[in-house]
Amino acid sequence: MITVEYLLAAFTDLSLQAFDIPKLRGYFAHKYANDPLFHNHLKAEKYSYRYPQIQYN
Repeated sequence: MITVEYLLAAFTDLSLQAFDIPKLRGYFAHKYANDPLFHNHLKAEKYSYRYPQIQYN
């Protein structure tokens, strides 16, 4: 059996549309640019093709 740990953060005071999600992801990717959990970019313009650790829905 595989155990998956997760955290669900719901912003109830925001009204986001589907087209706003990439902006939210971009905000966190920029704010935490050195943390690969928030994006799939590696050093030297390479990419990590693993399953996303943080998902924005």
